[in-house]
Amino acid sequence: MKKTLLGFAILSMTTIANAVPNVWEKFDEKGVLVYAISDTKNTTLRVICAYAMPESYDHGVYVDIGNNQISNSLSKQPLSFLVNGSKPSTPTGVTSTVSGSVEWDKITSSFSTAKRIDVYLNNKKITTFNPIQSSMNNIKSLKNCKSRLND
Repeated sequence: MKKTLLGFAILSMTTIANAVPNVWEKFDEKGVLVYAISDTKNTTLRVICAYAMPESYDHGVYVDIGNNQISNSLSKQPLSFLVNGSKPSTPTGVTSTVSGSVEWDKITSSFSTAKRIDVYLNNKKITTFNPIQSSMNNIKSLKNCKSRLND
């Protein structure tokens, strides 16, 4: 089973804690790109791209609500995203499978141009991000983060 980048994800939480709402930020942490956006209620969406890590590490999407970190796995997918009002996307948390690869490529492509991201936890809407246009350059490169299946 692929390792997630939980350590990097937790490390990046401290950097993002005081972020300006609805502004995409990008951090490069030793071979891992962290894309993050926060709302006014201390909820943060983070997308982790393990571009220079061994194949045993996988990319991931995390939502932080206060001190609680939520992500999807192969067996459980509590998170789903509705981007620009289109069809919902539910990344599996593993990008080395065919279905995981398809969802990863869909979510990274849609996030990189999103004007609105609705986040759902167990089919209940928990927040909406409306990225500020001037911050979109920070997330533009996310669409180049290919799934492990396509590496």
